[in-house]
Amino acid sequence: MRIDRAGTFQAWPTSHEVTETGAPNCFPRFEVQFTIVGEYDFEALEYLDVSSEELETRGFFCLTGKDNRVLMGADQVHDAFGWGGGIPELRDADYSKTPVVLVIKISDFNQKLQVDSLHNAEVDPTNIGGIKALAPERLAKIEYQSNFLQIIGILAVCVILIYRGYWYIIFAFIFSVGISYSHGIASFKKYKMIMQLHGTIYDPKTDKSPTRRRSHVIKTVFGRIPY
Repeated sequence: MRIDRAGTFQAWPTSHEVTETGAPNCFPRFEVQFTIVGEYDFEALEYLDVSSEELETRGFFCLTGKDNRVLMGADQVHDAFGWGGGIPELRDADYSKTPVVLVIKISDFNQKLQVDSLHNAEVDPTNIGGIKALAPERLAKIEYQSNFLQIIGILAVCVILIYRGYWYIIFAFIFSVGISYSHGIASFKKYKMIMQLHGTIYDPKTDKSPTRRRSHVIKTVFGRIPY
């Protein structure tokens, strides 16, 4: 039975062949027939056995393009099967005992289910096809740092414009600095709160920032952050 839903699946190759794309390009392409045996449950964080459904799908992986440029399909075949790069090797090898992981998605081109990517069996299904999400404390730190760097940039432009005689625009820059400062302080408080929830112990002796050391002293004495 042909695969009837999108998702991340464990599969076994059952047959394969090296073909070519349509004319006029005729680039080499690796076609593989897969039998799907497991479906990843992102809530339970494990593969569920779906072998009884007898699901199958076929994957098409273009290997090279114009000027023999290596394509993503070749990288995926190498990652999943350990392919060395030779077409005869790819054609003659036995991959039937090599489990793989497939990501099945609906194609933007024809709105049909297809193999979107191919991976080796050891890949983490929660970290496929994108950049791993940053930790909340890292995001908060980037946010407040970017706001304070924006203030520096605004002040530098303000100085240049005042020097050139555009003094009347200073009010707009003051407003912009105020907005960036308020956003930066809010982000900094959020960052501190996240770090406190993580149980991070602050050591003022190792901190090179006099502002953070001052905040730590005031909070220790008065019980609040001085903002």
